[in-house]
Amino acid sequence: MSLRIKSVVDKFVEELKEALDADIQDRLMKEREMQSYIEEREREVAEREAAWKAELSRREAEIARQEARLKMEKENLEKEKSVLMGTASNQDAQDGALEITSLHVACMNIKRSHDLTNRKKKKGSSVSNDGMQLARFWTKMQGKVAFFVGHVILLFRSTYYQDSYIHLYA
Repeated sequence: MSLRIKSVVDKFVEELKEALDADIQDRLMKEREMQSYIEEREREVAEREAAWKAELSRREAEIARQEARLKMEKENLEKEKSVLMGTASNQDAQDGALEITSLHVACMNIKRSHDLTNRKKKKGSSVSNDGMQLARFWTKMQGKVAFFVGHVILLFRSTYYQDSYIHLYA
């Protein structure tokens, strides 16, 4: 009997070990499956995140291109408006400032020439009346109207009166 009990106990211990081994194996399998599932989900999330970031980057680049295009269109519109309204761009304003300066120098030369002529000849002047009027006007209003004159000159430059801005004061 004691052999029989011993064999039943040994059999029970053996079955218990097998059940325990099977349970351990089952848990290891479940853990591996869980780990592989987690890795797969992490991979999917990383792929979606990379795709989302790529799409976001593409959209940001498109927005930047559209903003640049819009900025260029606005600049072109301002240039067109400037031309249509008779005002000038910065380069035209600089050109106008040079023209004002050269006009001022020309007026001063006309005035000097007139003064010299008047000293030599007491009667009359060889300088045209229009030129003298311009020189006198420029001398009186020199600093006060330079900005206005510049815009008038630029306005006349952009219209059909291209070389006739001296007649403005005649």
